Amino acid sequence: MSIQKELKTQGDFLFKYRSFLPILFVLWGMGVVCVDVYFGKGHFSSNRIQLSALIIGSIGKLIRMHVIGYSASDTSGRNTKTGQVAGSLNTVGWYSMCRNPLYLGNFLMWISVCVLTENLWFCGLFTLVFWLYYERIIYTEELFLTQKFNTDYSDWASKTPCFIPNLLQYRAPKQSFSFKKVFNKERSGVMGLFVVLYLFSIFRSWVNNQTLEIDTGLLFYCAVFGVGFYITSKTLKKTTSLLEY
Repeated sequence: MSIQKELKTQGDFLFKYRSFLPILFVLWGMGVVCVDVYFGKGHFSSNRIQLSALIIGSIGKLIRMHVIGYSASDTSGRNTKTGQVAGSLNTVGWYSMCRNPLYLGNFLMWISVCVLTENLWFCGLFTLVFWLYYERIIYTEELFLTQKFNTDYSDWASKTPCFIPNLLQYRAPKQSFSFKKVFNKERSGVMGLFVVLYLFSIFRSWVNNQTLEIDTGLLFYCAVFGVGFYITSKTLKKTTSLLEY
């Protein structure tokens, strides 16, 4: 099998099952914390570390919400079952600054959990794994978009960075921001981010101190907000037409 076909096959597989990556990643991080404590390198995460993780993760989530809110129909979705979908080519808003803003948001959200481990080696290794993982997904997506949009895609891609945004290239979106779309598509992500950060912090405290203490600090209230945001939007979706778009 040629390297192009192998990358395509790997990309299709990883794209389909990319939703499971956070689960494996969190388990990996928990293992790192246990190993650090076993070798006497464990530290209790300070409020400053927790705040840093929360800020980084929140920036990632806000990027995703901004991208989703301005995205055109049939684009920027969680289409793991149907495969690649692109009704049009996004080239404005965040897409005018980088080609993969959703993955940039994902990276910041997941690296925020790395920060809670206080292990620089883990943070660096995760960054490498993340890049290798998404490099194959991006390859598959760009192959699909090139075949569908031809020169329109290649012209945009040639002047737009892949991952690190070029803020000087920003072009305002043509359509208005859709809060309904954000509530529909990002409710589970908002809850997941805050709940994972909180539970990971609780786990780290338990491993370090061998006692389970329920922290009612900032991460706790963020987790409560995340759960409330999810329940509220889910209820509105099922019982009303307020979130239809």
